[in-house]
Amino acid sequence: MPKLSPRKKLFTLYNRFDRWMSAGDFERLDRVLSRAPIHAMTDTMALGFIAATFPARHKLKNWNPLRNKLQELFTERHGVEEAVRLLRGLKL
Repeated sequence: MPKLSPRKKLFTLYNRFDRWMSAGDFERLDRVLSRAPIHAMTDTMALGFIAATFPARHKLKNWNPLRNKLQELFTERHGVEEAVRLLRGLKL
């Protein structure tokens, strides 16, 4: 099976999350957020996780904790200013 490009991975992620949100399957989505291996992800994929679920953030108990973990991760990787810039607009 061919390896998916980063663009294709993000498209697949957005598509799957969109289907779950449209179906009201917030429990499944919340479980995925709670187990997201963000330390192994690129910045783009990690931002994709949080941004794709932004419309349902009020229905996902693990959304804000994931956002906080991303804030910490991006601060470690890039410093405070860049972490704030990367997560701009993604507030609960």
